[in-house]
Amino acid sequence: MNTKNDSLLTSLLQYHTRLVDQQFVDNIIGNIKAKNKLRLQIMIMAILIACSVTIPLIVNITEEFDFLSSMPALSPYLVTFFLLSVLGFGAWLTNEDF
Repeated sequence: MNTKNDSLLTSLLQYHTRLVDQQFVDNIIGNIKAKNKLRLQIMIMAILIACSVTIPLIVNITEEFDFLSSMPALSPYLVTFFLLSVLGFGAWLTNEDF
């Protein structure tokens, strides 16, 4: 093959401009950081709300805490549903696509 044709083909196949500029990359990284910050804030708020509800309930327990002994009386389907719901919500909340 001719050297002149090789250089023409090489120049045609090369990119002469950048595909994306730095501002675009910075915007994407900023959006990802903002979503991660929002996710962290939601998780902290959920933990604080859960603690603010459970601490008074635990302090006000006057009778013997008998939940584990009454667990077999519940329907296994109901227990499975609640456990999978909590697990699914936790997986959704900690997912990267949140």
